[in-house]
Amino acid sequence: MFRGIGETFLEETWSIFREKNQFFKKFLLHIIQCDNRIQEDKIITTKEEMEAYIKKLTIKGYGGTDFRPVFDYIKDLKLKNLKGLIYFTDGYGMFPTKNPDYKVAFVLPETEFAPLDLPVWATRITIDRRFFSEH
Repeated sequence: MFRGIGETFLEETWSIFREKNQFFKKFLLHIIQCDNRIQEDKIITTKEEMEAYIKKLTIKGYGGTDFRPVFDYIKDLKLKNLKGLIYFTDGYGMFPTKNPDYKVAFVLPETEFAPLDLPVWATRITIDRRFFSEH
């Protein structure tokens, strides 16, 4: 995995939300770090918590990738009105076979290799390699 993608995305996304006042007074955001198991689930409910989390973000994991534990974990959370999942990855891992009840986007680095085959229910978002630095 590449160090930097999560930090860059969180900072850019948070900046857009702040500028557009997109966050409501009450919200629930799970930032889940996973490789072949759940490493962390940080729950963010306020602007202040998000800003503090970004400042102290530490990437965890880097083991063999298996996407299925995240989907199983989310199912076990029984979240109401879940709109979507944004999954940052190099794309190499085991995908769930069943389409979840929410939208899923896999954020992948640009690569000179052949594109990975994502499940038909997944959206691919490719980010320029200059946003990455190898760990």
